[in-house]
Amino acid sequence: MLDEIVIMGGNEKKHDSLDFAGGKITTIMGGSDIDLRDCQMRPGRNELDIMCVMGGVDLKVPPHWNILIEVSPVMGGVDDKRKVHEITNPDSTLVIRGFCVFGGLEIKN
Repeated sequence: MLDEIVIMGGNEKKHDSLDFAGGKITTIMGGSDIDLRDCQMRPGRNELDIMCVMGGVDLKVPPHWNILIEVSPVMGGVDDKRKVHEITNPDSTLVIRGFCVFGGLEIKN
């Protein structure tokens, strides 16, 4: 489970979990660069809560993950730049939910 909090700063992390289950990322006047490309997702529904307030999250995910985006931007944005390939495990889904206020979320692989 991710648990990232960034306030008026920045971080860059690479994860390699073989049982990724989601978590939460909070940025307030800062930025977070999270690389999940070496992770394997746990079967079932996995939730990642995002809160960006005058900050941003750059999220790198594997191209074969099934992802559902439920993020509400308020004077901010959500940008899905993934090149989606064949989903290898349709029974696993990462649900990204939350909000971005004067900030943004960028998802890419």
